[in-house]
Amino acid sequence: MAASKKTWSPELKGAGKRARIARELKKLGVREAADAIGIHHSTISRFEDGERLIDFDPLIALSKLYGVSVGWILAEDVPLSAPAKKTDLPPDGPAPTPVGDRRRRKTG
Repeated sequence: MAASKKTWSPELKGAGKRARIARELKKLGVREAADAIGIHHSTISRFEDGERLIDFDPLIALSKLYGVSVGWILAEDVPLSAPAKKTDLPPDGPAPTPVGDRRRRKTG
């Protein structure tokens, strides 16, 4: 019996495309984004290519890093060309806490 290749829904491929657009608008490479949130670069690459699902915690971290909502990344009915108006993006601030780093950071 031949192994069947997994295929993902069009929605997943669309989410990966939107994640790639948001990353490229921030002028980040795959490795830079992965390092910033503490995951392997292939996780992002395969998600963007529609080859794998991504866990919710890294998805949230990517949305914060890219300055877009998780809803925008996952939404099927939002145009790919415009993740948000420039005025809707948060100002550059501290990088999000890497997903693998659950320690509390001291504030103030």
